[in-house]
Amino acid sequence: MIKKKLLAKYFLIGGKGLIGKSIANLLIKKNFKIITKKNYKKYIGKECSVLINANGNSSRYYGNKFPKKDFKKSVLTTFDTIFDFKFKKYIFISSGDVYNRLGKDASEKKIILCPEGSYGKNKLLSELIIKLYCKKWLIVRAGPIIGPDQKKGLIFDLKNNSAVYSNKNSTYSYIGANNFAKILLKISKQNNKVFNISGNGTVKNSDIKKIINSTSLFDKNKKIENYFLNNSLIEKELKTKLPKSISEIKKTIFN
Repeated sequence: MIKKKLLAKYFLIGGKGLIGKSIANLLIKKNFKIITKKNYKKYIGKECSVLINANGNSSRYYGNKFPKKDFKKSVLTTFDTIFDFKFKKYIFISSGDVYNRLGKDASEKKIILCPEGSYGKNKLLSELIIKLYCKKWLIVRAGPIIGPDQKKGLIFDLKNNSAVYSNKNSTYSYIGANNFAKILLKISKQNNKVFNISGNGTVKNSDIKKIINSTSLFDKNKKIENYFLNNSLIEKELKTKLPKSISEIKKTIFN
């Protein structure tokens, strides 16, 4: 029996964004295709071995303010990709916002999830659709991802001395897009598992402002958040600690 030749080993959806670019750079010597809005129709019905979905809305602010639009950008597009393309395995980049409580309780072992915001709800719905319709899948829940090329987010706003819609005392964990992509591809052979990937430790907003020497003003009316994910499962799998948030921040700022 003659095996049908695959068009590519990897289909990468969302290869032009911050995460997508980093994944594409690591796949440069591999047989892969980047699928965008412009060429989407061209690849409908085509087959690959692994489909990586780095698409969908990545803005918490947008997702929580416009739940219906976010549903279309995240949930419906995910559903479409499952049926528009042929693949053996589906890798989905989700968010830590699927957890109703962040911090040490934000663990993949948690069975009952009830996100507060519509952004997290829509990411969770996307995860459930993938689990129900795909035989082989891998879901990665990301913490805040940063990089020199980012065009939104806290560090981008601070660098541009723009208003920051977050409390100065809020703390977050961060991981660089390049390190995130490397870790993702290292675990890409795992099947039907969920992993958190985020930087270790948190950094206060006001401390990042000092490092950048920014004149940005924070929003004192916003609630104080302590956003970090439990990395114990991924660190056990990799047999190593994930990078520290502060080192990822300095790399992003000074590169």
